[in-house]
Amino acid sequence: LALAAAAQADLEFYVLDRPNPLGDRVEGPVLAAEHRSFVGIHPIALQHGMTVGELARLFWGEDWIAAVQDSGGSQSPAWSKLQVIPVANWRRQQVYSATGLAWIPPSPNMPTAATALLYPGVCLLEATNVSEGRGTAAPFSLIGAPWLDAEALALRLQNAVAGIALEPATFVPVDLPGKAMNPKYEGQTCAGLALRVTDPEKFAAVKFGVALLHSLHQLHPAEFRMRADGMARLAGVRWLQEMIEANAPLTEIWQRLEEETESFRRLRQKYLLYE
Repeated sequence: LALAAAAQADLEFYVLDRPNPLGDRVEGPVLAAEHRSFVGIHPIALQHGMTVGELARLFWGEDWIAAVQDSGGSQSPAWSKLQVIPVANWRRQQVYSATGLAWIPPSPNMPTAATALLYPGVCLLEATNVSEGRGTAAPFSLIGAPWLDAEALALRLQNAVAGIALEPATFVPVDLPGKAMNPKYEGQTCAGLALRVTDPEKFAAVKFGVALLHSLHQLHPAEFRMRADGMARLAGVRWLQEMIEANAPLTEIWQRLEEETESFRRLRQKYLLYE
């Protein structure tokens, strides 16, 4: 939005770049145009593996800025005042914990860099009737519901994706002013899983999130629900929910994710700034 405003006003625009906290990992799906919202404006992968400076170069280079300009018209081809000041001494494979930098929570429910590693996949639970851990001290690291079979879920997921440890847990979501108002299952005991990333280089967050949705649907077809509009807004596509509810094999869903991931990898390549 700020970049679009600068282009429209013919102002110089500087990006003081920062590391991507999740490093270079890219995972689809890619946002479909019909699901544009404030959550996702441009057709990028759910986990894009780019810095904000690289994203600015991508948005400008692909002429996407016009999509958010009030005028609805294309930016002037003469406007070329975008300047990205690169991060010094950062390699794109580095996750935030490897940088030695202090973590400043970008949200009350993103308290640690470890939370951020889980977020791209676990956030999909926000469009379901399973708690994503809001209302606890470990949002996105605790997931569950009063009706959930934690032991069976842990068994299904234990070998699905590398780089994560999970174990059955119970928790009670509570109202936390400024952090979580009226969380799912407030005051109720939820059975679920405690999640911890053990190897950020191997862990595929979106792939794990999709396996989680798939397993919940398979284990609890009568209880588990996904909200169609909410899931399309978060995932950027409708086909993900449709394939899960059609009982498609998890491997087929992952294959479609990889196809969209590869398409975005090719698109972003010329806008990358770091090795």
